[in-house]
Amino acid sequence: MSVSFEQVHAQQIVGTLTTVDRLIVHGHLQSFWFRGLGLARFLDRQGLNVVRDFGGYVRQASDRVIAHAKSIAASANRPYIFQRRVERGKDDLARQIAKRDGITQGLICVLATVELATCFALTGGGRIVPRDRKCLHLYFYVIDRELGFMHIRIQTWFPFQIQIYINGREWLAR
Repeated sequence: MSVSFEQVHAQQIVGTLTTVDRLIVHGHLQSFWFRGLGLARFLDRQGLNVVRDFGGYVRQASDRVIAHAKSIAASANRPYIFQRRVERGKDDLARQIAKRDGITQGLICVLATVELATCFALTGGGRIVPRDRKCLHLYFYVIDRELGFMHIRIQTWFPFQIQIYINGREWLAR
C-alpha cells in the first residue's frame, strides 16, 4: 500500500494549495442552436434567403473574423502564423515566440490551423444542419497578468464556437 507525501509529512505540513489542472470555458451563440432553426431565423432577419445567400454570407462572415484576428496581431506587432499542419505543439511554439521576443504580458501570437469542428451546413432541402467539417481555428496566445500563459480558440465558421483554456498551474504559480 502506497503512502502519500502528505501522509508521510503530516506533522510538518501547515496547509496545502490545490487548483484545477486546466480550466476550459466553452461558449457559442446559443440562439443559433435553437431547435435547429436559430441560424435560419437570424439570416431571415438579416433579409437573406437561406438557400440563395447562405454560402456567400457565411464565407464573408468567416473572412471578417480572420481579417480581424490579423488586424489584432498587426496592431499589437505580434505574428499571425498559419500552419497547414501542426508540426510541433502550438503551446510550445507560442512559448518559444514569447521567450524569443521577451513577451511577459499581453498577446504573444495568433496561430491559425485547420481542424475538425461542428459547423452549420445547408442541406439539399434548404435546411441548415450541424455537420462535422474542417475549418480554420484561431488561437490567440496570451500571457495574462493574473492567469499566466493561456489561449483563446475561435472557430472561424458558423456557429463561431469559442474555448478559453486556462492553465491552473500557471495561475497557482503566479
